[in-house]
Amino acid sequence: MNKAIENGDLAHESFKRSLDFTRAWLRKTDSQTGLIPSNLINSKIDLWDPANAAADNYPFMVLTAYLLNQKLFDGPLLDILHQEKKLTSRLNVLPDVYSFSKLT
Repeated sequence: MNKAIENGDLAHESFKRSLDFTRAWLRKTDSQTGLIPSNLINSKIDLWDPANAAADNYPFMVLTAYLLNQKLFDGPLLDILHQEKKLTSRLNVLPDVYSFSKLT
């Protein structure tokens, strides 16, 4: 029984940290585009990059919200997907790097 309680506590902590991570990144969205930056370090904060923001970070955020917070999933995270498709598609639906400062 103690092992089950311990595992429950660990799962709860993991869920909490995942939601905290997702909410923290959502606070970093670009105010004009609604996209998340590729990175929070120097020059990368001005870029949305399909290799980082879209392929690594965003799917984790989506999965977290889908499992733990439907409002985040249906709201801000779905909005990011729509903006990504609208702003970054270069060849049909293949995304390309987007600069927040250059708006392209």
